[in-house]
Amino acid sequence: MRKVEIRADERGLQRIELNHQPVFQFGPLDQGYWPESLLTPPSDAAAKFDVQYLRDIGCNMARVHIKVHPRRWYYWCDKLGLLVWQDFPSTRKLDPNITGDSSAQWEREQDRLLDHLHNDPSIVMWVVFNEGWGQYDTGRLAAWVARRDPSRLVDSVSGWTDAGAGPLYDVHDYTFHPAIPAPGQVTNRAVVLGECGGFNLVLPGHTWEDYAVKKRIDPGGDSNREDYPDVQSWSPRYESWLDGLRLLRPLGLNAAVYTQITDVEHECNGWLTYDRAVSKIPVARLKTAHDRLYGTCPPLKPFLPMWSDGGAAGRLATGQAPAGWTQVEFDDSGWQAVRGPLGRGPSAHRLDAGPGGSVLLRRSFDLDRVPRQAAVRIVAQGPTRLFLNGAPVKTLSTSDLAGFIPTSVALLSPDAVEKLRQGRNVLAVEIPPAKSAGDVVLDVGLYAVELPGGTRSGR
Repeated sequence: MRKVEIRADERGLQRIELNHQPVFQFGPLDQGYWPESLLTPPSDAAAKFDVQYLRDIGCNMARVHIKVHPRRWYYWCDKLGLLVWQDFPSTRKLDPNITGDSSAQWEREQDRLLDHLHNDPSIVMWVVFNEGWGQYDTGRLAAWVARRDPSRLVDSVSGWTDAGAGPLYDVHDYTFHPAIPAPGQVTNRAVVLGECGGFNLVLPGHTWEDYAVKKRIDPGGDSNREDYPDVQSWSPRYESWLDGLRLLRPLGLNAAVYTQITDVEHECNGWLTYDRAVSKIPVARLKTAHDRLYGTCPPLKPFLPMWSDGGAAGRLATGQAPAGWTQVEFDDSGWQAVRGPLGRGPSAHRLDAGPGGSVLLRRSFDLDRVPRQAAVRIVAQGPTRLFLNGAPVKTLSTSDLAGFIPTSVALLSPDAVEKLRQGRNVLAVEIPPAKSAGDVVLDVGLYAVELPGGTRSGR
């Protein structure tokens, strides 16, 4: 009825394929709670409602998180065409009480689960562990599941505690600009974002308890799980976040799981309210935004290429930032010329800024025409501040991904693009002191991009 596999594309990046065609998968984390019945749908109509809603807003997948739905829920996925990633229910995070008896019991239960759901073709992936919860013998168990059911993919660990096992590398990243391993870092596994997003919007009258409406929006930064006071604030910000996901696809991203389908008790980050009464963003608007994820990705056209894309040299200094160092007119002739990425690799420039010193980079470039939309692509670890012609335009935060070097793409806001000008420009980059000790990893460039039907900016 269907075949799911992973194969390399023409650039050598691993791609998840459905019936021999690469298919980008997008959908929610589904914890499967209802206010009137908790983990059991109150009716078959309620189960169908959730699945139909996901199809109506343009999702093609859902990740069932640490539970098993009643079989009718999977029937509706089979019938309505929703792919399913099925978690193995597990014990608590880094559980110290796992014993030989408890692990044997857990494995018996998962063996029964594989039989119980085997005949539902909508299930295309088994997720063995989540974020270290109850995790043990990862390689052995991932290989056992793959032998037990070769018709489906096996995600050995979703998020944070990767053990190098299985055909997928699964990242959890709740920053506004998620990062994945830079191309070439993960050579034989497909990269997915197993959890991301998680934006909060409280709608009074539709919550488990009376929660306060909050506002925490960081258009120039990279905050986790922003809070929005109303739909008008969230909708454009959410669409900009989706544009960032689109731009990660050519770098190797295969799928993204948004947290989550509905609010769940104190968690107010669902598309739907907990009572399913309100789609916080209208269904038609969500569908239009989500449909754009699956189309052809617009190319990133460099006007300041990354060094890994053949970019020109920059000027580098370490220590205290001198006055005016981000300005175009600043004299950096005494700074060190660098012609390659900072960090690891045979062609990289290795650098240790030492304790208490910032890493300061200036890259000059000329523009004949200012692009309508622009994005920054970066390979870095930790917080990084970016300035255009003296103005701060973006703060990004990426972390080490189990030993892999992360990359991210961030759209620049209209205000940031307006800092560009014809003639000479300067991109200045600072890695603050707290993160600059030890080996520094950095490669950064600016790219023009046209997002048809997308947002104009990274606001």
